[in-house]
Amino acid sequence: MANGRMKQALYGFALRVARRAFRARWLLAGAAFCLFVGLELHGHSIGIWDDLVREKTEDYSYFCIGAQRRVRSDEWLIATPWSLAQTMTSPRFPAFNAGLYAHGMHMGLAAPGAPVLDVTAIGQFHNWGYFLFGASRGLAWNWWARYLGVFMLGLEFLLLVTGGQKFTALAGALSITLAAPTQWWDTTVPYHLLYFFGFLVAYWKFLNTRDALNTGLLMAACIVGLCSFFLTTYPAFQLPLLGLLVMVAICYQVSLARFPADKPHLIAIIIGICVTTWVLYVFVSDNAEGIRRIAATVYPGLNVYTGGSFASGPHLLWPLQSMFFAFRGPPILNASEMSLFLVPLPALAVAVPRLWRRATPGLARNVFRAFIVMGLILLSWCLFQFPVQVARWSLLFPIDPRRALVIATFSLHVASFLAVSLSRPGRLTGSIGLAGGVALLAVLLFLLHLFLQESVLLFFFARPRSWLGLPMVALAMTTFGTLNYSLLRGNARVYCGTILFYALLSGVAVHPLNRGLSPIQHKRLAEVCLDIHDRNPAARWIDVTGKTALSQYLTALGIPVVTGVHNIPDLDLWRQLDPEGLAQSQYNRYAHVSVRLSKQDPSFHARQADVLQCYLRPGDLRRISGLEYVLSRAALPTFAFELIASLPAENLRIYQLKNPASANQ
Repeated sequence: MANGRMKQALYGFALRVARRAFRARWLLAGAAFCLFVGLELHGHSIGIWDDLVREKTEDYSYFCIGAQRRVRSDEWLIATPWSLAQTMTSPRFPAFNAGLYAHGMHMGLAAPGAPVLDVTAIGQFHNWGYFLFGASRGLAWNWWARYLGVFMLGLEFLLLVTGGQKFTALAGALSITLAAPTQWWDTTVPYHLLYFFGFLVAYWKFLNTRDALNTGLLMAACIVGLCSFFLTTYPAFQLPLLGLLVMVAICYQVSLARFPADKPHLIAIIIGICVTTWVLYVFVSDNAEGIRRIAATVYPGLNVYTGGSFASGPHLLWPLQSMFFAFRGPPILNASEMSLFLVPLPALAVAVPRLWRRATPGLARNVFRAFIVMGLILLSWCLFQFPVQVARWSLLFPIDPRRALVIATFSLHVASFLAVSLSRPGRLTGSIGLAGGVALLAVLLFLLHLFLQESVLLFFFARPRSWLGLPMVALAMTTFGTLNYSLLRGNARVYCGTILFYALLSGVAVHPLNRGLSPIQHKRLAEVCLDIHDRNPAARWIDVTGKTALSQYLTALGIPVVTGVHNIPDLDLWRQLDPEGLAQSQYNRYAHVSVRLSKQDPSFHARQADVLQCYLRPGDLRRISGLEYVLSRAALPTFAFELIASLPAENLRIYQLKNPASANQ
């Protein structure tokens, strides 16, 4: 009896603490954000640099828990060095960084945009930490703004559209934050979702406030959210999310059946339109030449898509594999390419007609319809081919169907939580027999997916007689079956509990927890290169090791290096080496540019869509404006190069080009 009372008292205490914590969630989130940024904690996989540049200095200090993900090269190899380069430039944070590569780079067109300190900073909330606190804390700000921000704003959005159903909103927000696309596409998806939810939450509150001060503050939040959404350039995700954002905003208006027409709201709206237009105008003006060059590239260029194929259907079950990606990598493609949001599609297909007609009218039903409509439009685009004119008329033609599938599953994933919240009345739920039959169908679909596709079977059973595959398969079957059953039964607790388990398993171990920037900053190579650079800051460098990693390392240090990842083709550079433009189809692309020395005429080879291998003679290097220093692993001929530094621990040598006459011999 006493034990029962004690358990009841403990349960009551825990419940009170949880309720108070929930009420103070923004205060707690703000305190956590400040703590994490202050301690310079982040989840970037920059520890990979310890495998590439090994010799550390005495200042090296690096706290790390978890696995560094080499596959996240878009982050540690590209986005992070570009952002750090902006903090090392004088003046700092330029829109066009003339110190990068051979002739500079438009920094706002990076994905995500590197920090640029002009009026477009209004649309770079994720970069504000670089402006305020410098490189290390800026990197931490960037990380926690994304993931803590997506969780908190996703929670607020789901609270308002579900009518305050806390557990459903909490499970939905956490499942979106920890979902495979949010975790593995970490240079695009979390930014877009942050500003998608941020704008929608701020706009709803703006429409409903009557206080003049709150009206102004909420419009400012709308401006930051909308500008940041537009300036985080990755159209394949942006365009469908923009369509969804507009549809939800219309649902707000339909649900309210009115528009605030008082003076503070009208003034705020006019200011908001003007500021947003101004920011976008400056951004386009700053990057007009870069945009033009990207549009004219071989890759990515301006593609006209006409939809996908029915063969993409099995991809909808990829989330049942990606729940294990943190522990076992996929056998085909990579974790990013195979990342989708989990959708209990069989149950959703059965529930939608009933909910569409019979759910209680109001905001939740309207928003549910918007997410379903957008999800089905995008899913159709992914599964079927359309005539070119239909593709153009629908404005879907710029969207790669493989990327559209990510946003399609996001739309349907959110719709599934709204379906659960709307299905609570008994008249809207399916019978036990119907729910059980659909759950069994879902399990059978997964088993067909498993046994009819060799790559899937090899993923779960990686080695012959690998018994670990059995519990993995059982877990995937149970998860998918339970989600389908509980959705049709309207059992929010079971549905949300299952999706929480899935989300924690699939997402919590993807990224490491790190502190600081030591793997980049505190290396002997950094000391030597920065010392040379400080003595001759105008000189450009080139890496002839045949890889791009060291070039990007120099970029992170703010050293102007010709090779590396060219976000925009440097046509001025290529004209110096290929005056007649004979190889333009090879180098006119977004590319990881590497160089090897050769005795033959210059040649350029696109090894794949985004990889360019160049072969140059020693004399060709003197045709590159401002080039003086060469990073090499091999010994270079003394007639053209003078050795000025050697790093035996890295098997690297730094040379200076000799005079043009001897270099051309």
